Amino acid sequence: EICACLVGSEMCIRDRDTLVLVMNASMKQKLYDSFDRAINVYTLCEFCGEPEEEVQDPYGKGIEEYNVCFEQLQHLVDIAADNIINNIKQKEEKGE
Repeated sequence: EICACLVGSEMCIRDRDTLVLVMNASMKQKLYDSFDRAINVYTLCEFCGEPEEEVQDPYGKGIEEYNVCFEQLQHLVDIAADNIINNIKQKEEKGE
């Protein structure tokens, strides 16, 4: 199960097979504040190997900020999808 948004079910967040990807550290912290035993919660940048970067929430800002956010998310989602597919292939090759 792959979740790419805030999840309203504690069971889902605590499931070992669940991956929760959020835009930034603030959103990640909100999840941990609400679900203290949450696991597999990453910022998109962390998951994509760019932990020093962060997706800025464009809420309430101008169209340019939304465009920048869109482009960054598109780039990161492509990387994340490749990472997930490669991980699945590696597990299949190992017989897991």
